[in-house]
Amino acid sequence: MSNLFNIIIFVVMVFLLCNSTCFAQYYSYMGSQDEKLKDCFYKGVDYINNQQYDKAIPLLEEAYKINPKQMQVIGELCFSYAQTERYDDMLKIAKKGLYVAQSQLSKDNIGRFYGYIGNAYKMLKNYDEAIKNLQLAIYNKPHYMDNYLSMAYCYSQKEAYDTALETYETIKIKDPDYYEKNNLEASRNHLYQEALSKDYAIKHLDLGQKYRREKQYDEAINEYKKILEKEPEDITSLMETIRNQSLRNSGNYDEIIELCNKTLNILNRRETRKDLDAYEM
Repeated sequence: MSNLFNIIIFVVMVFLLCNSTCFAQYYSYMGSQDEKLKDCFYKGVDYINNQQYDKAIPLLEEAYKINPKQMQVIGELCFSYAQTERYDDMLKIAKKGLYVAQSQLSKDNIGRFYGYIGNAYKMLKNYDEAIKNLQLAIYNKPHYMDNYLSMAYCYSQKEAYDTALETYETIKIKDPDYYEKNNLEASRNHLYQEALSKDYAIKHLDLGQKYRREKQYDEAINEYKKILEKEPEDITSLMETIRNQSLRNSGNYDEIIELCNKTLNILNRRETRKDLDAYEM
């Protein structure tokens, strides 16, 4: 009996001795991997801070291979891909980041990566997918104004100008100092005015065409002149005014000649005759 007990003790000691070596090797390996991840990550961030994104990316990719669930690494990689216009790569890694965030039930990071996905789609000009993901970003992270700005841009590109303007106004309501704090006032005003101008023009163009179809040429001319008050070099409005003047029973031929000369001067200055050649008088 004592011999059996001694054999058992011996086997247990051998097992522990062997496995302690394995455990030591395992933890040593994990420690070295952790140090390598930190080294790659911090060097990558240093390159980002110096706007050397091409140098940052290989280091961050290496860090990601070591630990594909490290949220900081994934976030910096998304940012670096965006800065180097690698939007397909940005989209792929952002989707992986979203999966990790969802598995960790991190609402803030879920919003963050929906935002990355939405912005990647925006830059790839897939505005429907961009808006869908940006809305989810805003739902999960409602106080991050950059996503509202991106969504407003997408709406303006889809010519949904009323919704774009509403989104711009939402930013002002939620964070009145947002544009000034981020030095975006000029950019915001440009986009805002562009949306406003196009929305205004479309309404009056539609009315002008409606009046022309009804042969109410004077009313049509008035609608096009409203556009020209704001956009004096709008080629479509100039040509439609010429067309409707020529269709009137007592057309103002002096004005027709004046508008024709003005239109030709604008087209020549733009070094194109495409608009005029394509237009059917």
